[in-house]
Amino acid sequence: MSLLMKCYQLIVLLFLLAGVPLSGQSIWPGDVNNNGRVGAVDLLYWGIANGSTGPARSTQSTDWMAQPGGAAWSQSFPNGINYAFADCDGNGVVDETDFDDAIENNYGLEQGGEILPDGYANAEEGEAGPMLKLSSAVNLVEPGAVLDIDLSIVDNGVPVTDFYALALQISYTTGLLEGDDGPDFDFVEGAWFEGGDEAFQALYEDESGSGRAELGLTRTNQLSVPIEPGEMGSFNIIVEDIIVGLEREDFILRIDSVLLIGPDLTAIRTHTDSIVITIVPDTSKVTSVNSPEISRNADVNLFPNPVHRELFIDSAMDLKAVWLMTPLGQRRPLPVDYTTGDGTHRILLPRLRPGPYWIGLRGNDAVVVRKIIVAPPD
Repeated sequence: MSLLMKCYQLIVLLFLLAGVPLSGQSIWPGDVNNNGRVGAVDLLYWGIANGSTGPARSTQSTDWMAQPGGAAWSQSFPNGINYAFADCDGNGVVDETDFDDAIENNYGLEQGGEILPDGYANAEEGEAGPMLKLSSAVNLVEPGAVLDIDLSIVDNGVPVTDFYALALQISYTTGLLEGDDGPDFDFVEGAWFEGGDEAFQALYEDESGSGRAELGLTRTNQLSVPIEPGEMGSFNIIVEDIIVGLEREDFILRIDSVLLIGPDLTAIRTHTDSIVITIVPDTSKVTSVNSPEISRNADVNLFPNPVHRELFIDSAMDLKAVWLMTPLGQRRPLPVDYTTGDGTHRILLPRLRPGPYWIGLRGNDAVVVRKIIVAPPD
């Protein structure tokens, strides 16, 4: 190696040690992945960087405003984001106060510009990969019922030995739970993700019964653990005592997006799940439905998709009900406009804002949920 090259490397090293400015970037406390919004995925980044140290910021604050970035840290996440973004309070140490005072307190806040993708990595149908599973001891309940919906991971023949963190985006039917609130969530004590050292941090935000929630869980000591069979935690729901005009209602809890990672931030593509809890006035008088579940194998075709207003449903199911679910979990019944001779059903959608929605179909013993995209008007 030439003397000139050695001198150049020495200069670069001294430059790094002196602290390289973050190219004029600002840090919004809690937005660790710098995508424009504080959410569950920020907890995953914080968990990877936890315990790291670097240059403190000149302004040490977790107030939700643009904080001067200051000097870059010597460490960066694999996607290039500097560890300085994990030091939410700017004191030069990534620790629990960054989670408590910034990620948790600033949850859901946005910078005001474009929100970049969080990198959720759902497995496609037929793709090998573990699965997040939702299950309940009962699927048929009366008003006032209290029940748990358990969350677990099954490997589906693809063992995961390097689990480090997990983030979920969840949606659920609104208007059916007590106080129009959302489900609570409790982690199981001593579960496998604790790894015997209890080095983990968790976040669950229901967004005030909006029909959406986020759940995050991360290890905090840079040591991964293997995924083992067993429950991780439970969603607890309390059904409203009085539901006006109740004949039958379906409460649907759905995992929309998942990001399961190892300690190097590598995503492990994972299958999601949904569950249906049917609410009836008197369970003793219901004999036709035992344990309704979301059917993934039903032969149902929705077209066109994307759709404007006229949607057709091609299915051999004996349809008992059709409904639309908005991205906020709000449910609206949809009347079948007419059925053609070949069994295709026509639905005239209400005027909707462009974006993703879900169509629910209920037959005699199954519920099918399919995603549609409402396209902008021509």
